[in-house]
Amino acid sequence: MRTAESLNVANFGQFLDPTMRNLLQRAFQNAGAHEGAVWLVDGEGKNLVICHAWGLRAEQVMGFAQPITSGIVSMVLATEQAFCENKVYTNRMQARALDQKVGMFTCSMIAAPLIFAKGLRGVVSCIKAKQTAEEPDPPDFAPTALGEMQFVAHVLGKLIEFELVSIISGWDNGL
Repeated sequence: MRTAESLNVANFGQFLDPTMRNLLQRAFQNAGAHEGAVWLVDGEGKNLVICHAWGLRAEQVMGFAQPITSGIVSMVLATEQAFCENKVYTNRMQARALDQKVGMFTCSMIAAPLIFAKGLRGVVSCIKAKQTAEEPDPPDFAPTALGEMQFVAHVLGKLIEFELVSIISGWDNGL
């Protein structure tokens, strides 16, 4: 458990092996997402922090912290229930700070809880976005995309657990 709790924004990127990275990239692409992220709860339990990102704005969003008391990803964390919404900008729960930071307008979102080492540790999310509110919306997420993202978050959790056991047991070969 201590090893799992030691995963954070600073070291999570090095922790993800090529299989985990590929799993996430394929899931985001298959969903038709423009951007995707893994959020972890910080050490103080006050924020969700993006510790892995995929997409054109990946570098810009890395390390972004959102209080666990606001936004849809925080709702997913609190309820432990996956969420998908097209036209998410009509949802009053959507936190817009990340959109404002990187200059985008989120249209659709999928978020699923990330559980590993017997604990809810974060959220896997992906979005479809546009540059301005005036542009036409991109196509909605397909109805099957939510189930796929839930499955990917579950598999990622299992892969993280396997890697943690490998490290603890000395099986890790440093790849």
